[in-house]
Amino acid sequence: MANCNLLAHPFKLILTSIIFFLFISSSNGQNEIECISPQKPISKFKLTINNYGIGLGGLNKLNGLNLSLIDKTCKINGLSVSLSNNFESYKTINGIDITLLSYIEKCRGLGFALGGEINELNGLATFLLFGTTWDFNGINISGLAQLNSNISKGAVISGLYIVNSQFTGLAITPGFIVSDSIDSGVMIAGLYYNSEISNGLSISLINKSEKSKGLKIGLLNLSKNHKGVQIGLLNINHSNRKLFKYLPFISLNLRKDTKPD
Repeated sequence: MANCNLLAHPFKLILTSIIFFLFISSSNGQNEIECISPQKPISKFKLTINNYGIGLGGLNKLNGLNLSLIDKTCKINGLSVSLSNNFESYKTINGIDITLLSYIEKCRGLGFALGGEINELNGLATFLLFGTTWDFNGINISGLAQLNSNISKGAVISGLYIVNSQFTGLAITPGFIVSDSIDSGVMIAGLYYNSEISNGLSISLINKSEKSKGLKIGLLNLSKNHKGVQIGLLNINHSNRKLFKYLPFISLNLRKDTKPD
C-alpha cells in the first residue's frame, strides 16, 4: 500500500529520490580524490552516485553536468557552465567548458569564454575577446587578441593580434603577428608580421624577421638573414651580396651560407 501511495503522488516520489541521492553522495564523499588546489573546495552540493551526476561547483571530481557562478571544481568530465572559474582551483576539464572568465589548468575538449587563460589545451578554445594559452595542440580562436606563451601546435585565428613563442602550424589575422622565438608553418597577417626566426610561408603587408627560411610575400620584406624567396615591392635581405641586398619585386638567396656580409 505504501508503494502504491508513493507512486500515486509524483511529488513524494521526486522528493524521496532527491533525499536518496543526497544520502548516497554524502556517503561516497570519503572516496573522492583530493583537490590539488591550495584552497580546498567549499561547496559540496551535488546529486551524484560515485561522482556521476549533477554538481553546483566546489567538488573534487565530477562526471556529468556542473553548474555554478564561480566554479571551484577541480576535475570535470562532461559539461561545465559558469560565470567564472576560481583562479586557485587548477581546474581540469575533459569535455566542454562554457564561462565568461576562464582559468583552466588542463582542457581536453572544447572551451568557450569571453576571455581567459588555459595552461594546457588539447582541442578547441574560443575566446570572444582575448585568450592566453601556454601549451596547446589544436585550434585557438580569439575575437581580438591571442597570446601563445609556450610550445604551440595547430591553428590560431584572431581578429586583431597574435603573439607566438614557439609555434608550429597556421596563424591568421587581419592585423598583427609577433613572435619572440620560432615560427614554423604558414603565417598570414594583414598588416604586420615580425618574427625572431621564421620557417615557411609568411604573407603580410610588412614581413620582418631576424632569421628566416622559405617564402615571404608582402609590400615590404625585411630580413637580416633570409634563405629562400622574397616577393614584394621592396625586398631587403642583408645576407645577400652587396649589390643584391635591396631588390624590387623579387629577391632570391639559395646559398648554403647565408650569413650577413
